[in-house]
Amino acid sequence: MLKSAVAVVLFYADHVETALCIAGICADSIPMPPPASVPNTRAMQGWRSDGAPDPSRLPDGRQQRSAQMSQLAPHGLDFDAILKDDRFDKVSTMLHSNVRALSPSNLLLCLEALFHLTGKDTYLIESLEKQVQWLLWKMSITSLIRTLAIHKQHQDTAQRKKILSETLSVIEKRWVELSNPKDLITLMYILDDNSKLLFSKVEARALDLVEKMDVKELYRVTYLLSKRKHRNTPLIRALTYHLNKTSLKLSNMHLVNLLYACCSLKIYDNHLLSKMSNMLEKKVPHFESNVLLFSILTSFSKLRWHHTPVLDVLFRKILHIQDSLNPKEIGQILISFSHLVYDNKGMAAILPNLMPRLLTLQEQDPMQWLEIVWCLAVLRLCDQETAASVLNSHFFRHLEGLDPFRKTLGQLRILNIAAAVRHDISSYNGPFLPADFIDQVHLQALSRSHQGLATSVTAALSNFAPLHKFVKTDVITPYGYILDAVLFVDKKGEPLVYDDHCGSELKPGVNRIGFKVLDFPDMTLYTVKPTGLHTMAVRHLTHLDYTLIQVPYTEFIFSSSVFPPNPLSILSLPFTYGCSPPTPLSLIHCISLISLSLSISLSLSASCLFI
Repeated sequence: MLKSAVAVVLFYADHVETALCIAGICADSIPMPPPASVPNTRAMQGWRSDGAPDPSRLPDGRQQRSAQMSQLAPHGLDFDAILKDDRFDKVSTMLHSNVRALSPSNLLLCLEALFHLTGKDTYLIESLEKQVQWLLWKMSITSLIRTLAIHKQHQDTAQRKKILSETLSVIEKRWVELSNPKDLITLMYILDDNSKLLFSKVEARALDLVEKMDVKELYRVTYLLSKRKHRNTPLIRALTYHLNKTSLKLSNMHLVNLLYACCSLKIYDNHLLSKMSNMLEKKVPHFESNVLLFSILTSFSKLRWHHTPVLDVLFRKILHIQDSLNPKEIGQILISFSHLVYDNKGMAAILPNLMPRLLTLQEQDPMQWLEIVWCLAVLRLCDQETAASVLNSHFFRHLEGLDPFRKTLGQLRILNIAAAVRHDISSYNGPFLPADFIDQVHLQALSRSHQGLATSVTAALSNFAPLHKFVKTDVITPYGYILDAVLFVDKKGEPLVYDDHCGSELKPGVNRIGFKVLDFPDMTLYTVKPTGLHTMAVRHLTHLDYTLIQVPYTEFIFSSSVFPPNPLSILSLPFTYGCSPPTPLSLIHCISLISLSLSISLSLSASCLFI
């Protein structure tokens, strides 16, 4: 046991030598065992693998001793025995007698070493802690942050918790002294949710220091903001601006983490995302970690970033690892591809190899299985047997007991799949939904007419045909899709009373017009097109005798000026038709006038879609 204690003393021999030199005593006067008695440990780096800084580390690398100390525990070393060793007692006496001569850095170095040795406050630790308390207002901001980091990790006693609180209080009053990006990043990492006020002040200081940051520091600040789910728009704009000016020389993990940070913070900057995508296109083929692949896929899906070259590279990697994929990973692939409407013919080829593993979700996680079936329907890869597994009364029982949101979402998914079996699966002979199934859906939760672009569309339509009498908003179709507005017009383009034609077959010369607003969240980026839900909705609604008009938000962005110089120049119909029935010329003229009103009313708001 004594040898173990001596080994630990030797491990901190350089710490002891520093203390003795300060005390004016030669370290050689204390006998030490040979270096071979110290277990060999791997040197630690200054940053964690996820790119965030380790606050318990010093920039000069001396803190690796503390990290290595924790690695000595599996070797059976008795840390408490060292406190009773005569040689260590001699060193402790010297430190205690000369504690005021210690510089803040050496003081903290010794204190941290002792924290790793014991969770109790010995007389030496108490002496060092009192000196720390006395120096708090005299320390540099760097030493204060280090003090905070050390005590954040070691809160075994009331005294240590007290110093942690006092240090935090001092930093709250001296935060303006932050001038080094590394100190700022370390402090951002240390602060928890209980320090929101201080964190907001640190963010303000980060905005001042952003010009001094290199690409890794810019990445780390962005990453730490995403970890806290805190979207400080001015700071994010500044970080994005400076990231765009760099060459993004980051490791693979840091680059993938930056992409996920953009996803978490909703940074829809085309230039930055394109730059990262071009780099990932070259890097992904050499990735050895599947975790990075799925992180990219998830980020692309949540950002709605349809960058075909990267998706192609990801799919080729998936082909190579398909045999090792688990059900969760396969589901993640299908969800991402369906949301981005990535229609790769190779997916149909490997699906028979993947489906047996997915079938385990049918009983283990029915709602996840429903999501998988829905994704297959979006990609038109759903077969008869798979669709039938969720269109039966036995499966409907899984919806009972869910919270209202999840239950409504599940019911809508089932309605969408029911539409797919009618129009996308040939010769389907499985079960169909009961006629009253849609009556069970909580339709009020699906209202869109008072949100975003749909508000302006319905307002413009009201000038053409009064709402309620001629125009109905938030119309739920039998397939579970929502139309933002529906109206009936005759062959001259004149609006007809809605209730006179609703619920019956269309009379000759009557057209049923459905408006589907595609706002910013409803369309993918880079390759701009409707997301999976809306792509499938358009595909199915063409079978319900609708003259479907899609109103994408992209039609209302003018690059030259907020208002076009000649409004008459945009009297062409900017809408996209979703079905084959021709629209009468007079109707086109009427809708064109509506488009003019929409264009003018929405041009101002369109410029605010991006940060």
